[in-house]
Amino acid sequence: MFSRDQILENYTDLIIAPLSGFTIKPFRQLLREYGFKGLYYTEMLNPYEIKKGKVEKIDILDKESPVGVQLFGGYKKGLYKETMNRLKEYGRFDIIDLNMGCPIRKVVHSGGGVHLLKNIDEAKYILKEIRSEWDGPLSIKTRIGFTMDDIDNTIVKLKELLVFEPDFFSIHFRTVEEKFTPPPHWDLYKKFKEELKIFIYLNGGVYDKNTIKYIKRTISPDGIMLSRGILYDPFIFSEDKGGLMKKISFSKKFLRYFVNSYGEKRLKETRKFFAYLFKGEIYSREFKKKVYSAQNYDEYIAAFEIYDYEL
Repeated sequence: MFSRDQILENYTDLIIAPLSGFTIKPFRQLLREYGFKGLYYTEMLNPYEIKKGKVEKIDILDKESPVGVQLFGGYKKGLYKETMNRLKEYGRFDIIDLNMGCPIRKVVHSGGGVHLLKNIDEAKYILKEIRSEWDGPLSIKTRIGFTMDDIDNTIVKLKELLVFEPDFFSIHFRTVEEKFTPPPHWDLYKKFKEELKIFIYLNGGVYDKNTIKYIKRTISPDGIMLSRGILYDPFIFSEDKGGLMKKISFSKKFLRYFVNSYGEKRLKETRKFFAYLFKGEIYSREFKKKVYSAQNYDEYIAAFEIYDYEL
């Protein structure tokens, strides 16, 4: 397990966000094999899942540190205290994150995500319960506000959370109203940094290596959190150019690891990975048709023959 100082001192460059349905064990395993050494998170977790014993999402590999667990959901007295006690039974994660930034309806209706940004007292109750059972690394993921007129109010609210000694904020530099579409407001990074005086990871709109280089050169944030960019390019964190053939090799390994973890019956869940990974690549439409018609492991592997013949 990594200490609070180690999380910040050794892994301050790039980290990977929790992505529901994507940062599963086989995907994380491959990221490590291909050289990612920084902090990443498992899938986001609702405390009620943990309470019911649904812990598959935190099936953490040996020697997977640093790895974090993100919690989302509303406040109920004693729930997060119980959640932390159950999580500690697994004992192999390094950091806990509270989701205060997701605008997806399902998450907001659970009382989590940006609901907590709006109702900051509920966030305080949750963080108080987490801290009562966990003195290790703690982070908070959020957004710059509900609208562009809400920026200063967001900063005031986030200042109120500093009493819980978070190690860093990961801030998505879009508003709740904007969701995921328009260009993020990276120019506001300096304002949040100066006001909050805490380590801040910049998040939102980072889809390729050139963007990472641009952000480092022009904004020089404490660090960058990757989200969907890692799905388009699983090698975005490295100087390696990657390329189509490397994506194919990555995909075939991913299929093998997925079957080893979850069996062939769940292979349909891998289709969304390939939709991201091969978007814009040559023959992507034909490849997608083959993948979406595949019924077993051999047929999924056979879908790649289009590239074996054409490249």
